[in-house]
Amino acid sequence: MKRAVRIPQPILVMALTALISSSEARADLCGVSDAMPASSPDGRFRVSAEWQEAPDRWVYVWEDADTGKTVRKRLNGFAEHAHLALFIAADGKRFAALDVSAGHRLDARLLIFEADGRVRRRFGLRDFVHDDTVRAARKSMAHLEWLHDEAFHPGGAKLGFDPIKDMILVTSANGAVARVSLRTLKVTVAQ
Repeated sequence: MKRAVRIPQPILVMALTALISSSEARADLCGVSDAMPASSPDGRFRVSAEWQEAPDRWVYVWEDADTGKTVRKRLNGFAEHAHLALFIAADGKRFAALDVSAGHRLDARLLIFEADGRVRRRFGLRDFVHDDTVRAARKSMAHLEWLHDEAFHPGGAKLGFDPIKDMILVTSANGAVARVSLRTLKVTVAQ
């Protein structure tokens, strides 16, 4: 007859605390990958993305409604599990994908692409948000909890897009506003 192994309570408490406080353990509970598509202000250009199980890759579709031109290619730079927010320039020449998933990965969270899929610039989370927001993204209980939501997380970072200036706007919880330009490929941060 096998006897149950008894784990001393202090060790059990420490192990559970480590598991619960681990950003990887909490933020990686989601099993769905998705992407929020984007359109230019006049509706001419559109970009969308999806995860394909076979052959295990992200694929984007860039469309020009006026000419009927469509580009369908592999979207490089993101892990299998991601929640992407897409942005597209008014002239359709560039688009960006931001992985808004919570978790420990901080590099290459925002990538700017040419319409043909070439990566023009990579930004890590620390390149455009305040340290408090980075900590929130790493420790979120839910994948998107670090982002602003009136009902669930009113103090989180806010995402926006200025279609006139082709700028992604990220407002950190401390009020700092980062502007990521699809035209110049630069980040500016102002308090």
